[in-house]
Amino acid sequence: EHTRLFSSGVVHFVGWNGAVLTPQWTSEPSAGAVVGYAVADVNHDGVTNLVVASVKRQEKVLSTPRSQILVYRLK
Repeated sequence: EHTRLFSSGVVHFVGWNGAVLTPQWTSEPSAGAVVGYAVADVNHDGVTNLVVASVKRQEKVLSTPRSQILVYRLK
């Protein structure tokens, strides 16, 4: 009864100016719930990336979910 299911998700980047958080960037909605993220140079090109994992579909509680990995280039 306390389980929540999410059909989509977004990632929000915020900046801190010493007093308040301000929105800097928001991703496009993903086709599934965001379940994790990492900041890393995934292809070793010297550019840091945001890697986001999301579960696209899980039809039954004990079924195998469909997942996706999204990679965003950070400036």
